[in-house]
Amino acid sequence: MNHPAPTVHQQRAIDAIMDFVRGDNDCFILRGSAGTGKTTLIAHLLLLLREHYHLHCTSFELTEVQRQARGSAILEQAKAIRNAIAEQKFNAFDISGQPPGIIGVTAAEGIRQVLTSYQRPAHQSRGQGSSVMVTYSNARALDHNRAVREQLWGNYQLPVQQGEQLLVNKNAPLHGLSNGDLVKVNRVLAATESRRIILRGVSEPVLLSFARMELVYRGFDGQKMYIECLMLENLLASRERSPTALELRALLVDFRQRHRGLKPKTAEFQLALREDPWFNALRVKYGYAMTCHKAREAVRE
Repeated sequence: MNHPAPTVHQQRAIDAIMDFVRGDNDCFILRGSAGTGKTTLIAHLLLLLREHYHLHCTSFELTEVQRQARGSAILEQAKAIRNAIAEQKFNAFDISGQPPGIIGVTAAEGIRQVLTSYQRPAHQSRGQGSSVMVTYSNARALDHNRAVREQLWGNYQLPVQQGEQLLVNKNAPLHGLSNGDLVKVNRVLAATESRRIILRGVSEPVLLSFARMELVYRGFDGQKMYIECLMLENLLASRERSPTALELRALLVDFRQRHRGLKPKTAEFQLALREDPWFNALRVKYGYAMTCHKAREAVRE
């Protein structure tokens, strides 16, 4: 399979890996979220080892999927699509209803399914899993999330409610959460706090909105975990997949205004930045609908 040329960041990673393998190291493990370019990076790394360093490389492709039950209609469709791509047959995409794994529904029926799953009592939910809608764009996911919230709370414009399902949108080491994790709001601890940040060269202040929440989620052992954290609310009503460049810049300016004694590019500055609860406020979207790209990263029951 042909792979695109590596990006600047991937080339830097390749150079770092080459320095690693030229040493006395025996093992290198590449980790990362779905869709971050690991396959492209490894493909170019193997090519580099073979053509420029004349090293013998053996590569393996894992084709047996472990995250779906055997005989799953979803798994069979995924295999058919993967085989079609490998054979350069790009007109073979056809997903038809195959109950119970694949059922054709309208958007309205999908919303009702999510509502039923969400409103099911906890003692009835165990073992049945839960439902989310998967769509092709962040704009469409926002529309579906608003439709579900309209049914749940009577007004999709209400602030985050107790019991709300949220989707973590960025790895959050400070909170022990990862991109794609689904969490629920156990308690709203404080009302939204808004800050208007003035940026040089920008005519209007940038609004940053934060809320303090207690969240609950299940750990790897199945036990409920509770955390208190600040949450950045800007993404909740956004059709974009991440904060805008101005919002990211405003987060940094806000940090520097609160830490005027720290000099940028120093170890003390970087440490304070990594541990600052405002700069590292949890980035979330509503978790009733998500893009297919985000669904690759999400962990479902």
